Amino acid sequence: MRNLTARSSAPRQAGLRFLLAAALLGVTALTLGPSARADIGPHESMQFTFEFQIPAIPIIEGQLVQCDDATCANGEPYPYQFACEGNSCSSYAIMPYARHQKLAITFSDRVRESNVFTKKAFYANYVVTVREGNLEVKETLSFGGFFTSFFNPFQTLAFLPAAALTLFAELIVAAIWRRRANVRVRLGWVALANLISLPIVWFAFPMIRLDAITIILLAEAFAFVFEAAFLYLTHKKKGLRFRGAAALSLWMNIGSVGLGVLLAVAAILLLQGGGQG
Repeated sequence: MRNLTARSSAPRQAGLRFLLAAALLGVTALTLGPSARADIGPHESMQFTFEFQIPAIPIIEGQLVQCDDATCANGEPYPYQFACEGNSCSSYAIMPYARHQKLAITFSDRVRESNVFTKKAFYANYVVTVREGNLEVKETLSFGGFFTSFFNPFQTLAFLPAAALTLFAELIVAAIWRRRANVRVRLGWVALANLISLPIVWFAFPMIRLDAITIILLAEAFAFVFEAAFLYLTHKKKGLRFRGAAALSLWMNIGSVGLGVLLAVAAILLLQGGGQG
């Protein structure tokens, strides 16, 4: 009877431990703020292409100004990735963008500021019309814009190390989990599940024209459900139930989220330290 009681209480204890871990993760995310809202997944970007209504003028440098309201009376420059080259500028979001933005571009003859604009697409493309006294920014949606967004250079370069780190985190969690479970989950199947889901999360979901938080939540939900179903189908003959596969998938994603939060905080602290230095 004592053994049966211990066995019956084990799932409850595991469930309580899971709820506690999830609550702690949620508190951590709320404490860290918007920068902790995603794991090692895709980040927003903005691409600006300049068209001249006046004779073309070289771009010296630029700023992406972040604003809390449509008047942009008290805007602050986006402190991280924003660079200009040739007739284009681009930004890769280390921290989330504000609700409203405007450009302040230094040309060889003067500084020109743009209208206040918003961002709709996850990978947003803009045409910037350069006039004598100002800039006009409009977000565009075209086949060319879709193509350049899908093959966004920042996103592509960031994908490989992020994929490696996600695989590392989720394989570690799977290795620990299978030591405590009766089913010997094969790590090769875990890796394959990630290799299928990660490109979809990184490159397909950001094409949806929704706000960034909704896209990230949808992508995370997809990763969880897909990996749970994949592990169940590849291990059900070994005795793995869907409930167990779902628990494993959830723990793996919690592990990658936790690692993503730690790396995001470390990157922000390093960038802030470098800026102060």
